[in-house]
Amino acid sequence: MKYKAKLSLLALSVLAGAGCYELASATTVFSSARSWTGTGHASIGSTYGKHSVGLAGQDVLTFDSSGLRSSWTAPAMSVFGGAHVLTSIAQTHSMGFHEHTFVHGNLAGRTDNLDLLYTYQTNLTALRRVQPWYIRFWDAGTYFNVVEICDLAAASLPSYGNPADLESHLFLSFRACPEGGGACAGGVLEVQVDTAISQWWIRSNQQGTQVTLRKPDGTRFSNECMPISVTSYGEQSRQYLAVGDPSWDEISLFDANRLWEGPLGSLRVADTTRNIKDVYVEGRGDGSTDYAFLAVLWRGSTSATLEHSVAVNGTFASDATHLIETVPSDVLFIEGRGLGAEGTSAALYTYGSRVIQRTYQ
Repeated sequence: MKYKAKLSLLALSVLAGAGCYELASATTVFSSARSWTGTGHASIGSTYGKHSVGLAGQDVLTFDSSGLRSSWTAPAMSVFGGAHVLTSIAQTHSMGFHEHTFVHGNLAGRTDNLDLLYTYQTNLTALRRVQPWYIRFWDAGTYFNVVEICDLAAASLPSYGNPADLESHLFLSFRACPEGGGACAGGVLEVQVDTAISQWWIRSNQQGTQVTLRKPDGTRFSNECMPISVTSYGEQSRQYLAVGDPSWDEISLFDANRLWEGPLGSLRVADTTRNIKDVYVEGRGDGSTDYAFLAVLWRGSTSATLEHSVAVNGTFASDATHLIETVPSDVLFIEGRGLGAEGTSAALYTYGSRVIQRTYQ
């Protein structure tokens, strides 16, 4: 069982410098029970600002502090042509009316759709396919192929641009299997698209390829889908990608621009009753120091908790967890509004039989 550890001097200095926070309020913003299948955050035009997004099977719903702000009923039906499940949504850009939105989903009962769905702005009724072009990669003497897309995350830019630009960063977690047979594994990669935004592949540069199957100890991740989240905004000098390993009860933190180097740090707290279900991370910079604030949803058959941790320049202290909250056992996902940690307050939304906005100060 986990426990709330006493804060070390390092952790105290981090939290004091970056803003030690506690739960200030928890407000129900949506009371209609939905079967949530994924979450994300998105900017909905210059008028409506940033929202937490819940995916409910075929439908997309957006929330802010006022509650439900917009919804789309089965916007991807014309693409899938039948019953389907949406799993994730992310935006590479979040400037009002210049957003670039990516969505992923599968036909009902299947997990093999490797296409991404894309729309300019947040016109979800105009989704089109972005097909995989080269999703084969090399790991320790073996070629692997991506066989399942699990989760999307983007270090959203509050500016104009195109998803094919070098400063645009879209990530996904996946499952991959070796070509010659053998054990499959989970992993994370960065997506590159063409200028027409019709194909996607694994991004690489002169230093390395933006894909990894490796845990902090150097072994491969388990053969399972892993939740991911990436920092954006803020004044930090680099972005951090957080990966939750459910079977190993471990959060790994990567330099989002150097995935091939492996995790910068990790935080593992073994729990026999719960597994990591979802993660959300926000970044903040303070001079030469970068902070990554993480919220982790741990969920079991009868209970669920939220645990908040902080990493400094990519490294966790041994007692980095500073706030533990009990949440209803039906909570399936957590998500923010993509505001970053620079604002006057931070809000986190829990998605269960109700959607609850949790505000911290």
